[in-house]
Amino acid sequence: MSTGLLENILTRTDTLLERFLRPPEDEQPVSFRQYLTDPRKILLIPGENLVDLLCLLDFIPLTLERFPLAELLVLVHPEHAGLIENIPRVRPVTLSHRSPHTFDSVFRKTVAAFRLEKLDWALNLTESGRAETLLAYHSGAKIRIGLTNDQDKRYYNLIVKSIPEKGNFFQKVSSLFQAFQIKGPYKSGQSLFQLTDEERARAEHFLKRRKSARSRGNFIGCALELRPNQKKLERSLQVFIEGLIAHLDPLHLLIAETLVPVDIQRKWTNIKAYTYHFNDMKQMIAVLTACDKVITNSVGLACILGRLGAKVGLMIIDREDISRLNQADMANIQIISAEDREFPIQQVIKFTH
Repeated sequence: MSTGLLENILTRTDTLLERFLRPPEDEQPVSFRQYLTDPRKILLIPGENLVDLLCLLDFIPLTLERFPLAELLVLVHPEHAGLIENIPRVRPVTLSHRSPHTFDSVFRKTVAAFRLEKLDWALNLTESGRAETLLAYHSGAKIRIGLTNDQDKRYYNLIVKSIPEKGNFFQKVSSLFQAFQIKGPYKSGQSLFQLTDEERARAEHFLKRRKSARSRGNFIGCALELRPNQKKLERSLQVFIEGLIAHLDPLHLLIAETLVPVDIQRKWTNIKAYTYHFNDMKQMIAVLTACDKVITNSVGLACILGRLGAKVGLMIIDREDISRLNQADMANIQIISAEDREFPIQQVIKFTH
């Protein structure tokens, strides 16, 4: 609680100082024609959740095709980096904590590294995030653009006015990319992320060792996504997992804790026998794909698994999250709506059978 309070005070202080002492302004005019037509380095800043990175992945191939000499730098959490590290001309830049103020030492190191890159563009693909807006602004990019609102549009020197106020997230991001003559998304329902036959075979072997020969029924994978400072969601997920263990055969249950912060993982001592931490995100996805069914609250993970052919039960608290999916992504996903912001254990159990 004290950490959150301090962050809030620092953010407000930084905002006031910026408003009265150093309002955003460009030091010199920018040749938009030069940097729009021939960019060499482009910074892309998706949101923190996995679904935001997945949304961006659908626009990357066309961006690379449109600008064959450009290198794309993508800001990601360390555990997400493996999803893009093997794409040619795409380089992950890892950042575990996106501070909403410029006093943070990690923030200053990150923007210093960006300035050394001499970026042509910085695209902020988050709808509302002070941290991402500041990263784009302080990156030193010649052209800065983002999904703007009245509070943050002063940080950008290129404003796209055709972005719809209402509509799904894909439509908004697509409007942003169209400013650079990039039409997307790329092959709706497909994905840059694929598994090799060898990776699938290793995943099946991993599960075979976890299963019990005496147990019958589906083997259920469970992967929960949680970010720091989500205390209410943390409690709801813990209650849900305890209920899941009570109802399902624990010998046919694998809980992947890779998308949960380490400090929260340490608290879940009573479920350690059922959990596994995958250091490699791709390995986790491969193993979950090999399960008979998967339960998750991560829209992004559900989309990846669904595209790979897994049967997924997606627990949703905020239905607005579904706007980040294309209709084609829903083929293998069953939506399980939460009630009173609590995950519905009975609906989940019904899905697993």
